[in-house]
Amino acid sequence: MILRSYQSELVTKALGALSEYNNTLAIAPTGAGKTIMMSALLKEIQGRQMILAHREELVEQNRKKFHLINPERTSSITGLGTKDFSGDTIFGMAQTLGRNGNMDKMPALDVLVVDEAHHTRADTYQRIIEAARNKNPDCLIAGFTATGARGDKKGLKPTFDNVCDLITLQKLIDLGFLVPARTFIATLPGLADEIRNVKKTSGGDYDLSEVETLMDTKPVNEAVFREWKNIAGDRKTIVFASTIRHAQDICYLFQSNGIKTECVFGETENRSEILKRFEFGDLQVICNVAVLMEGYDCPPASCIILLRPCSFKSTMIQMIGRGLRTIDPEVHSGIIKRDCIVLDFGESLRIHGDLDQGVRFNDQELMEGDKKECPGCQTMIPVQTYECPVCGYEYPVLQGGKEEKETADVVMMEVDLFKRSPFKWVDIFGGGKVLVASGFNCWVVTASANGNDWIALGKKKEEKIRRLSVGAKIQSLAAADDYLRMHEDTEAATKSKRWLKDQPSFRQLELLQQVGYDARNDFNLRKYEASCLLNFLWNKKYIEPEVFKYAY
Repeated sequence: MILRSYQSELVTKALGALSEYNNTLAIAPTGAGKTIMMSALLKEIQGRQMILAHREELVEQNRKKFHLINPERTSSITGLGTKDFSGDTIFGMAQTLGRNGNMDKMPALDVLVVDEAHHTRADTYQRIIEAARNKNPDCLIAGFTATGARGDKKGLKPTFDNVCDLITLQKLIDLGFLVPARTFIATLPGLADEIRNVKKTSGGDYDLSEVETLMDTKPVNEAVFREWKNIAGDRKTIVFASTIRHAQDICYLFQSNGIKTECVFGETENRSEILKRFEFGDLQVICNVAVLMEGYDCPPASCIILLRPCSFKSTMIQMIGRGLRTIDPEVHSGIIKRDCIVLDFGESLRIHGDLDQGVRFNDQELMEGDKKECPGCQTMIPVQTYECPVCGYEYPVLQGGKEEKETADVVMMEVDLFKRSPFKWVDIFGGGKVLVASGFNCWVVTASANGNDWIALGKKKEEKIRRLSVGAKIQSLAAADDYLRMHEDTEAATKSKRWLKDQPSFRQLELLQQVGYDARNDFNLRKYEASCLLNFLWNKKYIEPEVFKYAY
């Protein structure tokens, strides 16, 4: 397996920070592949290891992906009803380790990786980390999170004193690993000013019971349904309400208008069944308060409704991030997802401006590298950070500066993706509508019949062609490149690139002749291009129906 470029860069930075500080925090949003990066980091470190999580789904998910990177290591689980510390790598649940003396049974660790590391401020996590350090004072502590800036302004200083890297949401959108958000801000007469004047709790968030009083009214709720119906009525939708009663009232309104809608809360007994129907069945809208904000992924969801203000930008980004996942057409057939519509009735986008996790800064700071010193705690943090994850210091907007955004037009990002790919992409017909790349174990093609609707297909040896992506070009290219990275290794990429200089073999020329391509007078043809041509022409009868299926 070959990591994405930004994943490799983060792992390298994390190794350097662990060597220098014995701890580090990495920040990466939904879709960045945190589990893959954690697994790659642990492969480099070796020794006795533990990945600590707080949810059952994360334990199972982490273990499965870990062995894609580390197939030779043994693993065990402490959690999910078992207490097995025997593996080279232990997958632990914080709740299990935190009770009944289980920390005493934990072996000495060389490295502890904390998933969703913003939870490390909790007492249970602190006791686990302290136990790991007591058993081995040199134990390395690495944290991964999408929300390094905690809403309550409590930094993560008790555990981490540096941030090795920050990957922004916008970067993943630009690279095609997430879909873009189309944002709509509702202007309800008089309500905007009232929302901004809602009192805040001691933790700094808006008093949501007061928000409910303002927003859970018949005129506002009917406006929410009307605008959703007009803008996103055909989409799977996640609604974030202020309170349970607010969510229930919105749910009833949607149901009374014939829309299949359910609510889920922390105590909902059949929550997993409801979520399954939402992802794979006919349930179209799901209402919640905060239970779907973290660690929940449902790629078919392509509309997010915010019915509450978010004092903290990290909270808003978490909620909107639930709708940015791309679609795997093999898992969710018949669904084409190009973007995610965000309907904001709670003023969050107006308050925070955008989805960028960066901070405004001046040109001089940019020239000084990719790190800056936090004025609050003197920690070196990524230059694009707007709130220090270590101490909670929030940077003010600088007058006269300029806002740095990792945005670029699609063409520029396509070129960037091609440059970052370990494999060469071949434009088969020269018109830019059929692009093929080949490894030794598999090949991929991304193509469009009309220049607008793109499909990515991949094929491993001895297996049938697999549909990888349907929709926008940048997402199709990203899915195809990921497929190559998943099934090839660095050695294969190096060998295939050497073929860019080699003449086609006599066997390749014979095979091309057999499929109707006369390459004898094509003196510019190289061995790699011939391989891509053969893969395409051999499978043309399977590729063309897939491409034209989405052309009209």
